[in-house]
Amino acid sequence: MNRIESLYSRIRRKKLDAILVDSPFEVLFLLGIEASFNYVEISPVLLVAAKPYLVADVLTLSKLKPFLREDIDIVEAETLSYLKSDYRYVKEIKPILRKEKVKRLATITDLYQSAFGNVNTTRVSNLVAKMGMVKSEHEISILREAVRISDETFASFSGMLDEGVSELRLRSEVDIGLHERGAERRAFPTIVAFGEDTAQPHPVPTLRALTRGDLVTVDMGAVFKGYGSDLTRTGVFGEPEPKQSELFNLVLTAQLKAIEFMKPGRLASEVDAVAREYVHERGYADFFTHLLGHPCGMMKGGIFLHPNSRDVIKKNMTFTLEPAIYLPGYGGVRLEDIVVVREDGCEVLTRAPKELRWDGA
Repeated sequence: MNRIESLYSRIRRKKLDAILVDSPFEVLFLLGIEASFNYVEISPVLLVAAKPYLVADVLTLSKLKPFLREDIDIVEAETLSYLKSDYRYVKEIKPILRKEKVKRLATITDLYQSAFGNVNTTRVSNLVAKMGMVKSEHEISILREAVRISDETFASFSGMLDEGVSELRLRSEVDIGLHERGAERRAFPTIVAFGEDTAQPHPVPTLRALTRGDLVTVDMGAVFKGYGSDLTRTGVFGEPEPKQSELFNLVLTAQLKAIEFMKPGRLASEVDAVAREYVHERGYADFFTHLLGHPCGMMKGGIFLHPNSRDVIKKNMTFTLEPAIYLPGYGGVRLEDIVVVREDGCEVLTRAPKELRWDGA
């Protein structure tokens, strides 16, 4: 059963007639398209009823047509060839709903809640994303290649460090390195932060200059065939001080405990708790401010590793594991790997070393 057939079977079990998917990455996943597009480049909508319909503007179709299966009905939206549509094709979707006699429609977002008159809509926001949580070995091999790209880029990072170099300059060098090693695009905006800037989970790189003794955090990701890696490392440029060593070793131990604990059948909240409780017991309860990890692959949703999750971990799910401590005004440490859940544990795909001292060139 392919992904579209599986999705249709799921919504029928919910006593719904069709589903409208308007998230670009979820559409790519359902169509089985292994290619990298920025979400602003394409605007596809997939309507899955007794048969699938792809509705899109001319610019989107020009990118997707080479990858489409023959059983996909293509509906070209009435837009100017040089102008991407922003109204999400309500005009084109209505006649399809009438043709397929759709009375109960599942939607991914709230955009269409009152768009189709007498058609009743039900939001199933995370349904497609959760379908993609359990990866095939083929998908894992693609993700492994994305991880290789970021690993190899990181291998050259410490050699770029030198007194006076800016966060922005290093970010540019990392981005070039990702593309030179095979990335089709960045998975997200690359982060490079020095000193107290590392106390923010998502700092924006600036012209701040590197000095000896600074904490340095780099967070990068490469997209390969649509699947994105995610790698974070923190180190010290030069000789670490005791506080920096304490934070680094604490975060590393928390991550290793989560890696050792994760296996099929665990709750996502239990995996989070193993790392979080270790950090809390050592007096940093207020400084681990985000979830332990998120799903990775092609889509953004699915199962997240956070304290309130009741989701069950399954074999061949893929996650980031990224414990952290952020001390305002001082700095922070985050370490992030990608793992695959296996039969009796988890496999760490990330190979980049975790070392505290970075001496530069």
